[in-house]
Amino acid sequence: MSNQTLNAQDITPHDRLIDTVERCTDKAVSSNELLRLPLEQPHVIRRALEDLLPGRVVVTGTIERRLLLIEHGERWMAVDLSGEAHATRRWPGWAADHLMLEAPNSWLSPAAIDEQAMQRLLRPRVLLTALYRPEIFPLPRFPLAISDLARAARSTLTGQVDLLDMQLGATLDDLIAAIGENPPDILGVSATFGQHDLMLRLLDQVYSMAVAPLVLAGGSLTARNERLLLDRYPQLLVARGAGEPTIQDAISYWHGDLSLPDIRGIGYSGNSRAQKGLLQVGRYRRTRTIANRAQTDNLPELDLLDATFTHRGVAQLVLQPGIVITVR
Repeated sequence: MSNQTLNAQDITPHDRLIDTVERCTDKAVSSNELLRLPLEQPHVIRRALEDLLPGRVVVTGTIERRLLLIEHGERWMAVDLSGEAHATRRWPGWAADHLMLEAPNSWLSPAAIDEQAMQRLLRPRVLLTALYRPEIFPLPRFPLAISDLARAARSTLTGQVDLLDMQLGATLDDLIAAIGENPPDILGVSATFGQHDLMLRLLDQVYSMAVAPLVLAGGSLTARNERLLLDRYPQLLVARGAGEPTIQDAISYWHGDLSLPDIRGIGYSGNSRAQKGLLQVGRYRRTRTIANRAQTDNLPELDLLDATFTHRGVAQLVLQPGIVITVR
């Protein structure tokens, strides 16, 4: 494709993907194969590109601004699939000294990425899970809670996020096996009423691991059973408000950028003295929460949308309070 063609407004993210792959390999590439890649599933994109290209591949960012970083010889290619200039992206602070773009005013730029940046881009490994009992909620619903958290996490360009929803065919044993085979650094668990026994079975297994992940539990069940859970699992973090800032802070905490009391919207067990911004309730600690109405980004990631429809589920889009569209 010519640069003139690439700058046209009718060029799609898949067109940009194809153009980039052609620049980064001498092999013949099937455009049809690349056109079939689901942009809403970053791990599918990454695995496909790793099979096609000789170097490392990172896929990050949110669905409308997927960012590809492709190792090409001694340099990298930074690709914003939206077609927006890299300079218009809100880059995290760590990128300033560790990820340098040669052409920030373009969507496609050679880049220098050091190993510190790679550590930030690839870690922590985050697994966001949703528990499920079909006898209580027989109709699968698009997992909005963990999909919103995935968006918040990916917007930081830090770490890699997977989602696993028990509504979509996975059993609790499958979930436990997945955690054991590829242990995440951070495990997010979303649970609602009627799932307490599932939560306990999962956490018992997780905390029996030689090295347990940082576990963040949220949902209506955990908010109600906060003290019970913290008594049983002192290492657990319980999300008490809007989960988006909490997951972002948990990622920063994992990297050592924040202390535990700086993670917004959690309850946890501890015996230290009360600190600034921290409510002391007996042996329990609570950090300040962010109200849901303060969240300005309500779009979810769509990794699990197709699978939800495949399982004859529904998805709801909330346009504004009182206006809800349900899709089957």
